[in-house]
Amino acid sequence: MLTRGRLPIFILLSIGLVAMTSWLQGRFARSDVAKGVAIALAHRPAPGAPSVFERLVARGEGDPRCDGEVVSTFVGDVRVTCATPGPPATRYTFRVLLGRERPPRPEDDAARALLDGTAEMPRPGPAARP
Repeated sequence: MLTRGRLPIFILLSIGLVAMTSWLQGRFARSDVAKGVAIALAHRPAPGAPSVFERLVARGEGDPRCDGEVVSTFVGDVRVTCATPGPPATRYTFRVLLGRERPPRPEDDAARALLDGTAEMPRPGPAARP
């Protein structure tokens, strides 16, 4: 049984434990997101084929910006979304299972087309005249 003198110490230790656990979980989640983004961008659909990053850059719409969210910490499932800043504003979403030998799985038609190589490349505009 807790005495009156020990109750405040117990409460402070409990709050500290909850805060530390929350902080650690956030660090692990950020680490998992970073790993998921790296795996998705480095993925090559076929040996010798360009990576997802190389395909996004080749579209000529600017450097891709990617972010992710942890779907399941237990399974190590991360949803990675990449977009390029230039028009057309297209988002590419992949699901990555960390620690598995499975390749990232495209979640939308744009990501499927990007991996299949059927994504329409931007056409160069008319050349500017001097």
